[in-house]
Amino acid sequence: MKIYYFTIISVGLMFLLSIAGIETNSSKIISSIGSPENWNSGFLWVAVLIAITSFIALTNRISAAGFSIQASTESIVALFVLGIYVVFVSDLYSVVLFAYSITHSSSGVITADGWAYYMIWFLIIPLLAGYTIALIEFIRGVD
Repeated sequence: MKIYYFTIISVGLMFLLSIAGIETNSSKIISSIGSPENWNSGFLWVAVLIAITSFIALTNRISAAGFSIQASTESIVALFVLGIYVVFVSDLYSVVLFAYSITHSSSGVITADGWAYYMIWFLIIPLLAGYTIALIEFIRGVD
């Protein structure tokens, strides 16, 4: 059940960062899917390639499991959760780069707000550690 809480929190944070105007990978994917003039963007085709690859991997997993219902349900949920996890990690990396650009000058000198960059690490590391542990427990079947 923990993995669902982490997934809901991460999707909420992704939308919050998108609404706040911070340029992250999920906001790029949302904007490229949202308007037809941006469909020639590379992000849409990366998302389509990931979806096709995931579908092929999932069908191989289901056929290897002997078409059992339990294995396919867990595989589908694990696939979506893992995809959200990868996008969430890339979004948090974008936030760290954004904070670094704000708190450090072009010469590399830390400005007066330099502490904010390091505080973001204190917020991100426990969140990612908890999400990773919950994901591993879910895949192992302990959750």
